[in-house]
Amino acid sequence: MKKNVGSIDRAIRVVVGLLLIWWSINLEDLLSAVSIIAGIILLVTGIIGRSLAYKFLKIKGTLSNKCEDCGEDDCVCEKCENCKNKVCVCENKQTVESPQQ
Repeated sequence: MKKNVGSIDRAIRVVVGLLLIWWSINLEDLLSAVSIIAGIILLVTGIIGRSLAYKFLKIKGTLSNKCEDCGEDDCVCEKCENCKNKVCVCENKQTVESPQQ
């Protein structure tokens, strides 16, 4: 999975994650467990720069408009359902890449 969390978002995730973990250390109930888990998730996603929630919701947290696969601006890259090849359509250009094995 490619990075989909921007640098400002990453910094906020790390800070909030650390604060949640620190705050929940002194609690002794269910809220403590939930806070620690949420803090760990925020901390890890902030450090690695990838978020599964962003991927499933198709949110792009980075500022770049370039395609992460082919490097072109305003590109649409999809996998063909029949042949499983990757099809990128960029500025009236079309390239077909064979699936990586």
